[in-house]
Amino acid sequence: MLTAYKEKKEKKIASYEPSFFRAIIENLASGVLIIDCQGRLTFLNPAGEKILGVNQDEIQMMSLDEIMTPIDEEHNPILLMLYNGEAIHRRKFRILTKTGREVLLGLSAVPLRNKAKELKGVGVIFADLTEQEAMEREQQKLQHLAQLGEMTSWIAHEFKNPLTSIRLGVTTLKERLKLSEQDEKFLEMILTELDRMNSTLREILCFSRPVKFEELRPCPIYEIIQHALFIMRPQLEQADIRVELDCPDPTIKALCEPRLLEQVFINLITNALQAMSGGGRLRIELNRGQKELKRKPSVVQNLVEVSFIDSGVGIPPEDLERIFEPFYTTKRYGTGLGLAIARKVVEEVGGEILVQSKPGIGSAFIIRLLAPADKEHNPKRKKSSIILKQNLPSYLFSLSRKSITREIKRDEPEKNIDCR
Repeated sequence: MLTAYKEKKEKKIASYEPSFFRAIIENLASGVLIIDCQGRLTFLNPAGEKILGVNQDEIQMMSLDEIMTPIDEEHNPILLMLYNGEAIHRRKFRILTKTGREVLLGLSAVPLRNKAKELKGVGVIFADLTEQEAMEREQQKLQHLAQLGEMTSWIAHEFKNPLTSIRLGVTTLKERLKLSEQDEKFLEMILTELDRMNSTLREILCFSRPVKFEELRPCPIYEIIQHALFIMRPQLEQADIRVELDCPDPTIKALCEPRLLEQVFINLITNALQAMSGGGRLRIELNRGQKELKRKPSVVQNLVEVSFIDSGVGIPPEDLERIFEPFYTTKRYGTGLGLAIARKVVEEVGGEILVQSKPGIGSAFIIRLLAPADKEHNPKRKKSSIILKQNLPSYLFSLSRKSITREIKRDEPEKNIDCR
């Protein structure tokens, strides 16, 4: 009975036109590769061409190891099948393609035999698991960070109250006791260190808590940058940093929470300042246009881009991939949370933060935020630029539309940022 069923099934399959099966194979999302007994490549479908970076015409003059160079293994498992005839089921295989791209393949392979049961080749079906692997790694990292966040939040909370009491006690002793000059210096040192510890605890709590905002709304990015520069002005002047703000359109708005975005800008300005210990230049560029987010490479969106470009020491290549990791820092007194907090806030509002750097030349941190609908944007306003000159106590604005130049004095009050 089983034999009859098998014969019936084989007759039904044989009744289909070869073009029917070819159409299925050529439209599969997975790659299909066929190898003959001599190890020569005889067929590769379009999906396979895309994964391996080669085309059907090229493979006839290439060996399997040329298009699938093993990375972690000495021998190609597909070629081993030609010798032992054993099928491969759902195996992961890391390779280097002809184009030099490292790819993690998930593959299955079966021996192809004729009616006489003679081995005629190998049929392989495979898929690119590289992106899936990266997503799994990111998911594991997020789970680890969630656990770390809970632990650090508890530790920070437990330490914060005692530190407040200690600072209060030291301050009271300093005021009430008649101390020698040396003892006063010791107490000042204690207060300074307590303030540094409190600052670290605030950063830890800020990172470990969820980002809270009521609703994303269009906010004027130019004004938020101005406000962040106003706060950071004393440190920038002291460090002899020249700041240039290039903004083709001061009316540019992005969907964000202004208070949180201002903190991101402050963190990036602080990072640039620390990279230019001997003075330098910080250029901030604000633009709006249609671009792709890295996590959605196939979707073009209206984005606002803010770039912080410094002339500092740059970031070594081995550190570049880790700088957004929490608690990772190369600074002596850094917490490693400034950039981690910046990325967390930007991603929570639907944007992304990228970094480019060359050691000895400088770094560029690029923030991309979602822009509101076009009706929220007025493109008629003209270019505006702002320069903070070395050793000068004021910002200089040049608004070309009205040819106005004015100074913001040191004692000018901070402005509320209007987001409507």
